[in-house]
Amino acid sequence: PVLGASGRTFPVQHLFLEDVYEATGYVLDAESSASLRDYQSLRDGQKKLENSAGSKNKALLKSNWGDQTSDVILNPNVDAASLAAMLDNDQYSPSTVRNMSRVNEERIDMDLVEHVVLHIHNTQDPGAILVFVP
Repeated sequence: PVLGASGRTFPVQHLFLEDVYEATGYVLDAESSASLRDYQSLRDGQKKLENSAGSKNKALLKSNWGDQTSDVILNPNVDAASLAAMLDNDQYSPSTVRNMSRVNEERIDMDLVEHVVLHIHNTQDPGAILVFVP
């Protein structure tokens, strides 16, 4: 079905999520609600580190836990071959590929929405921006 509405139309550019990541330089925070996590690997790794750390270092380890994320592909909508192709073609940065490997595509990343609006504001001619969210 096609909806017709009278009035002025404006050009719309369609981009894929990875294109938005690449254009804006956005990095998906590991603690973001839009980031998938491998909880079992995190727990196993944390226990191993805590057991090997001295008593002085345990508090430091716990305060920084989760800062580094693994390269495990958590996004069920992408596979290793497609991510490797993204890197091999030099089309996308490692940061974008990492984002794609762990983004939860069922959640709206409001930090990304904010980042995109700021990017548009800072790089485009003055005008209005409409953002439609559920």
